[in-house]
Amino acid sequence: MMTILMLTMPITGCIGGEDDDDEPGAVDNSGCTDPLANNYDSSATTDDGTCTYDTDNNGNNGGSTPTVYSGCMDESATNYNPAATEDDGTCEYDEDETSTDFAGISGFDSSSIECGPTGDISIAGSSTVFPVANLWAEAYQKYCNGIAITLEGGGSGAGAGRVCDNSEKGTAVDIGDMSREWKSSEASVRSDGYTYDCLKGDTSRSAVQISIAADGLSVVVKKGGAAETCISGLPGGGLSVDQARWIWSDYTAAELTASGWDSSALANSDNDDSTHLWSELDASCPASEIKIAGADSESGTYELGCSQLPRVQCGLNRLLRLRLLQGQPRQANCNRN
Repeated sequence: MMTILMLTMPITGCIGGEDDDDEPGAVDNSGCTDPLANNYDSSATTDDGTCTYDTDNNGNNGGSTPTVYSGCMDESATNYNPAATEDDGTCEYDEDETSTDFAGISGFDSSSIECGPTGDISIAGSSTVFPVANLWAEAYQKYCNGIAITLEGGGSGAGAGRVCDNSEKGTAVDIGDMSREWKSSEASVRSDGYTYDCLKGDTSRSAVQISIAADGLSVVVKKGGAAETCISGLPGGGLSVDQARWIWSDYTAAELTASGWDSSALANSDNDDSTHLWSELDASCPASEIKIAGADSESGTYELGCSQLPRVQCGLNRLLRLRLLQGQPRQANCNRN
């Protein structure tokens, strides 16, 4: 009998196929996979969000130049790109019904707006500067992030008082609008001609005056009314300066004459200083009282009206309602403290 002895040994390889080297399964190593990060892990196969970066040198970690991704970086924009590292000026915004189409304003260039520090800005003052200031505030808030602007009227007196933190006029503001010059009782001007030191309120405050616009003054009446019919029928088709002085002034006719007023301005005077009738200007006009109204002494409109008509004693009961615009530089006075 023959016995066959066989030594059993482990055999590696593939039975019924080609022999291949044995390879272990893939290992999932988590870590930072960004080569530009401080803690880049070359062995990491899955980024776990732990990458850290230097905040100086524009994030250049002392290594290679970082990749720049252009796009809109304003989170309030409709096309905000969170991956962008450089704003390319393509941000788009939803327009509400009350917003201004600045792109449609001739000469407007949003790229010329220089945004200052973030925070709150308060403005108050002249009602005639208000429409302009309101547009500026809207544009500045639209194109500059992190800015909140509050805007109030109140008149030039309020603008001068509140920029000086005069509590009699209201709470302090950063910018005071005026449609007149400063009064000597409000502030004193320095030798540079534009810096004013407050004399009321917080006297440690000073303001820088910036002229922003010039406008004109006119008297308005109801279109198609008796006043318009009367005025348009006067010689020259309107009121003369002397006629406006008489309508506006608290002076008697004698006082006006003594100040250089031409009495012939009243072609049909009734010689009664207690009345001011349209018919006194011309017999063709109605014999009705000239009713006038306007801003009070807090307003630059009042101040300018008094200053532009020669030798007129202004009184609130004889104040014409003046239509914007006024013939004096508009002022924006910025607290410099």
